[in-house]
Amino acid sequence: MPFSGQIINIAISLLRIPVRRLVPNVATRRLSVPAIAPSPPLRAHKVEDRDSPEQTRSHPWLDNQSRFRLYETSIVFFLRHGEVMKASILYARMTREGFIPPVILRAQMCVITAAEQAAPDEVVLDAVRLAVTNDSFNEDALLWLLLILGDGLRAPPQLMENVVYEFLKSQPPDYEISSRTRNYVAQAYLRAGDREGASRWSSKRFVPPSPNASSNVPSPYTTLLQDLAASDPSFSQYESALAEMRSEMPFLVPNLPFFNALLSHEVNGRNFAAVFAIYERMMALRSATVTPDGVTFSTIFRAISRLSTPSRTRRRRRELRPPENMPHPRTVYRDMLTCHAEQQTASGSLISPALTVPAIHAALGVFMGRHDYPAAFNVVHAFRAYPTHLGKPVLTTYHIVIRSIFERIKVELPQIPLEVEPQRIWTYRFLALHELPRHRRASIPFNLEMLRRILVMGTEPRLNLEFIHVPLSDQGVQAEVVEMQKHGIPTPLEFVGAEPVPEAKPFGVAPLGRILRRAILASMEDEVDPPYARHVSSAIADVKAELVPRG
Repeated sequence: MPFSGQIINIAISLLRIPVRRLVPNVATRRLSVPAIAPSPPLRAHKVEDRDSPEQTRSHPWLDNQSRFRLYETSIVFFLRHGEVMKASILYARMTREGFIPPVILRAQMCVITAAEQAAPDEVVLDAVRLAVTNDSFNEDALLWLLLILGDGLRAPPQLMENVVYEFLKSQPPDYEISSRTRNYVAQAYLRAGDREGASRWSSKRFVPPSPNASSNVPSPYTTLLQDLAASDPSFSQYESALAEMRSEMPFLVPNLPFFNALLSHEVNGRNFAAVFAIYERMMALRSATVTPDGVTFSTIFRAISRLSTPSRTRRRRRELRPPENMPHPRTVYRDMLTCHAEQQTASGSLISPALTVPAIHAALGVFMGRHDYPAAFNVVHAFRAYPTHLGKPVLTTYHIVIRSIFERIKVELPQIPLEVEPQRIWTYRFLALHELPRHRRASIPFNLEMLRRILVMGTEPRLNLEFIHVPLSDQGVQAEVVEMQKHGIPTPLEFVGAEPVPEAKPFGVAPLGRILRRAILASMEDEVDPPYARHVSSAIADVKAELVPRG
């Protein structure tokens, strides 16, 4: 059995042995674990046990002090080997048995737990800021923490550098970091292949933090929460809820996932005025550390979508009236691109991007539901403008566009025979029903043939409003499928799920653009003269000026 396995088995077996009752406030000597990490002086406290006589039986070779040291040694061992879950289990058992972990150990466990859960760097650093406020958190404790972050969790060297900076902020201006700490950070940079970073730390050329920097600066999201409460007393409930959560988790710091969960909760509770108020403050106070991400924008678009449903549907949903502070979806889309642009120019790693495929799909669904086809065209064009961040459209993208058009045709098609001026109906113009005799306009089958007719529009390079004839023979249908595949369009059977499609299978951008350009042309009630492309391009450009920030 490897040596590490023996240590683990011994630690677990020993911890199963009950502890005898001893006098509380037993002090431990400095923990000597040379092969693991340097450790600052610690004190162990044991509260009065109230166990049964069997559980308080004396074990002369494992007294209270030894048990405490075994707990601490085992926790350090597990952390150094990246076993945060096992360390957490031992830590919880240690507290259940009445031992009070040292302040340093409690602080370090909080930092390590946040890092292990892949929390954003700012959340981890918030925990570090709280840890270094304790006077006993010295450089030995800092190096111990860096060893666990680097060796156990493989944290990036940039994060470790920021941890050192937060420690230096709590020290006197003339404090110099030791060579042990500098060398370890330099080694972390070498492991990451960053020779410049390693050279900077080994030669002591790193830039120290400002001596005026405060280690007690509140979290930017805490400031946002306070600003919300100041703007509207009803939002003080969020601070109360956070305070109650912190009573059980003292190191809990509000972050972007916290606010995204808060937004989602309010959307599900139909408290839309609060949703848009929170979003407004997030945008107004955005900075390098406070920026809405793709989840934020997806939630806002979802809220707008629920409020943009037809009035008949809203009546069935107890008349969901849009609040006065609901932003226009075009404004939200512009906000998303603005945040994306700011993230590209900001220093540091991008943790939670603002521009994501789910956010684009949410925006596309809102614009299609509102029949805002020029805006929908610009959203689809984002797959070309930001290929690195979005890739290519997938089947879901096609579903959002085609299903919306399909549903509109389903509603409007039966109205055409009843209208004195059917040309006023969008479906009449979109399908070019004026080319058909009057008796055929109402007999167009609304089935897979209609879906094929819409998909074929994506293969037409020339913009027009001509009736699409779909083949009926097997040979013609097969030729149609080949043409669709050539243009990167999902086949009708793929679209309806009769044929499996890989989730990430890419499809073409151009076909969606052609279908939407035809939808835009059909939306122009005033008759326009050819060439139609000039009129449609002008409409798209006007909306693009609203949607896309300059620069």
